[in-house]
Amino acid sequence: MLSLLATVFLVAAQSSPQLFVDTTAQAAPGVGSISTSVQHRLVDIDVSLLDGGSPLIDLNLFSGTSLMAQFVSIDQYSDGYVWRGILLGHTDSSADFSVCNGVVMGTVRYGDVLFQIEY
Repeated sequence: MLSLLATVFLVAAQSSPQLFVDTTAQAAPGVGSISTSVQHRLVDIDVSLLDGGSPLIDLNLFSGTSLMAQFVSIDQYSDGYVWRGILLGHTDSSADFSVCNGVVMGTVRYGDVLFQIEY
């Protein structure tokens, strides 16, 4: 049992790819819910990480707020897919990202905390 726990810990501690990439692009006027947000950040998203190739993804949401998402499943649709995961270290959590024609929207939730990823 000790060996298994050590292996799980080592896998979780390894560097995982980051989903959000800083950008210099400007948001189009009226896009997103900036006026009702507590925090916001304009980013690019490495969509290739949501194609199911990576079992762990670093959700680097904000400076000081980085959560590790573990892949659970992908639901395929004719025009895209939904990537579903859970957050390591949070028993009541979810990370869901909808990808349709290269556009990503999603939610990340644990406890009473909610992050929305908008186009």
